[in-house]
Amino acid sequence: MLLRPLLLLGAVLVLLPAGAQSFTSSQSGIPAEHGIGVWQQGSGYRTLARLHLQDGPSYQLQLIDWDAQGNLTGKQDLPLPGTAFAQATAPAGSGQVVVGSIFIPDSSRHDLLVVKLDAAGNVQWTSTPFLAGDQQAWSATTLTNGDVVVAGMAVTGTDHDALIARFSSTGTLLWSTSPSLPGDQELHALIPDATGITAAGRTVHGPNGADLLLMRVDLNGDTLWTRRHGGPMADEARGLVRLSNGDLLAAGTTQSFGPMRVDSTRMRNLWMLRLNAQGDTLWTHAHGDTLIHRGTTALCLHISGDGVIAGTRGNTPDNELLLLRFTPGGNVSWERTFDHGLSERVLQLVPLGPGAGFMGTGWTSTDTGYGTLLFRRDEQGN
Repeated sequence: MLLRPLLLLGAVLVLLPAGAQSFTSSQSGIPAEHGIGVWQQGSGYRTLARLHLQDGPSYQLQLIDWDAQGNLTGKQDLPLPGTAFAQATAPAGSGQVVVGSIFIPDSSRHDLLVVKLDAAGNVQWTSTPFLAGDQQAWSATTLTNGDVVVAGMAVTGTDHDALIARFSSTGTLLWSTSPSLPGDQELHALIPDATGITAAGRTVHGPNGADLLLMRVDLNGDTLWTRRHGGPMADEARGLVRLSNGDLLAAGTTQSFGPMRVDSTRMRNLWMLRLNAQGDTLWTHAHGDTLIHRGTTALCLHISGDGVIAGTRGNTPDNELLLLRFTPGGNVSWERTFDHGLSERVLQLVPLGPGAGFMGTGWTSTDTGYGTLLFRRDEQGN
């Protein structure tokens, strides 16, 4: 981590049809900040940024407001302790839910963190339940009754287990589950329905291998099934969405599938899968080539039913930001890259309304550090 002051980077604007605008903006603090969530706020946008402070493992959560053209309009610090390490956000009624973990002082342990914000960004409640071992939440969703479900990882002893936990609409932990599976697991995405929750991530096998992991629990936390998809190398899921007919689209990264190089190895490729409601594959597609690494960091479901992937493209730490749209049948419609700093990473991708495209947030780096990234693109990724 770079602990030096950051520069404020300007916005790059591109006019879109029907008066919409595409832009790329960034906002940097001291010494570093990462955008972890984004949503529409009034006529503009709001991001939640995690600021990395100078002294020790200390963090500050900050709401950053932007106008419709991506210009900074205001900031608001959240009154949370410096040990709060937020990882993701999700819509919750008219507000948002923020999830992650709390560092335990004088310990390497983490406890789950769930924070509910109202529409104005005020903290309504905070939940940090004590559970045995170490827990971190990396994804969240809300149920129709306002309950919050998180997914991530739990550590007990030396085992890393997949974690799903449900909280009431007022922050009470209702249940948590970490089924005992072979190897180490972690979950990075989840999607609810009327009868349960399906989550996706990875499960490790051997020193260099991993499979994409799917796991489904009912609304009481009882495991209904688990599925593994992959090959001999490292494969994983970073996004999961549901189509209107109940099928699932998953997106991640694979080094087991895709074009083979002359030395019988593969670059890292984008991996897209369509699965039925039981987690069985209907099709899979690896997108890449034999020259450049690609990886998935986020997925959203476009209003048309297409999937849109955000990820990285490049063979050095100075990656380009990659966007790719694919149909429910597995055909790639387009692939776009852009470079705002030395490297970029998208942590959340959100669809906008009909004809409006999508927006995303994450981080961008310069030679002086890291800053919050915000961008909007039209339906063609421009």
